[in-house]
Amino acid sequence: MRCAGFVILLFASVQMGLGATTDENAIPYGNNPSAGHYLQLEDVKIYYEVYGAGHPLVLLHGGLYGYIDEFRGVIPELSRHYTVIAIALRGHGKSELGKRPLSNALFAEDSAAVIRHATSEPVELVGFSTGAMAAYVLTINHPEIVHKLIAVGGPIAASGSTEAAGNEAEADSNPAELEK
Repeated sequence: MRCAGFVILLFASVQMGLGATTDENAIPYGNNPSAGHYLQLEDVKIYYEVYGAGHPLVLLHGGLYGYIDEFRGVIPELSRHYTVIAIALRGHGKSELGKRPLSNALFAEDSAAVIRHATSEPVELVGFSTGAMAAYVLTINHPEIVHKLIAVGGPIAASGSTEAAGNEAEADSNPAELEK
């Protein structure tokens, strides 16, 4: 099975609502005691969940309001083919915030540590939005642990960005603005 095509098709079907579930007994992705683990790093505990069996596939969620549960529509199918490792980025969900300034580089280093802890194989890495930007950095800095990278909605540079988008991004990175 070709990973990139399969994952992209799966993401597209979820975006169209084909993978949605309304089952009240659905798995509580992002808060699942039977799949959840913590990795203690220098100043934080990073939370991650593991599902399925097979070649490892890592999921990095979007930023600000993103979390593991945004992959709830694709984890069931992916876990039929892969060992899915869904990582909660620092300061998101059950991962601690720590004292260091948040950045894609820091998210990448945290994720690399989780990957090295959870598997000895190079991984298929899927990042969405902020997770995609962290995945770029992770792949550049640790190419030995990434077999393939799939980035969804992660800009590479600010070129072509509008002033409004820049202002929004700046506000999103300002703790005082986020508190509002």
